[in-house]
Amino acid sequence: MILIKENQITHEPIVDVIQNLEILSDLKQAIEEYIIDNQQKTIIAGEPCSVFHVSGLAELHHQKLAKYLNRIIFNNQQETAMVHKGMFGNYPLSHHWIQVDDLIIDVTIKQFSNKSINLNETLRTLLDHSCFICDNAKNPFYQLYSC
Repeated sequence: MILIKENQITHEPIVDVIQNLEILSDLKQAIEEYIIDNQQKTIIAGEPCSVFHVSGLAELHHQKLAKYLNRIIFNNQQETAMVHKGMFGNYPLSHHWIQVDDLIIDVTIKQFSNKSINLNETLRTLLDHSCFICDNAKNPFYQLYSC
């Protein structure tokens, strides 16, 4: 789950974009709006708070977000946000994310933070972020996605 305090996401997205710089600001804002709009109230350690649930909901969230991004960001462009199903790292279950050409958008990356995935410590710390946005094929995190 992603913690949200006073309509602010507690962790910034991981961003490594080299080709899609012209849409990056709008894209980040649209993703943040989607997460805030889909927050749910819960209680953690006896305190009320808001969260965005990610575990087990990757396909649903990415389908809804892809539809939203196609309407808001990609409506006048040739690119289309599409949900992909594949693997993340060596985790044995399938995973869903959005892909627009080489651009990967994953709003459920945090669900892997407590899973057994063979990652070095630097990459493992990235699993605590709210989102992964990347089109850099040389990025080691990007290379963990496979269809």
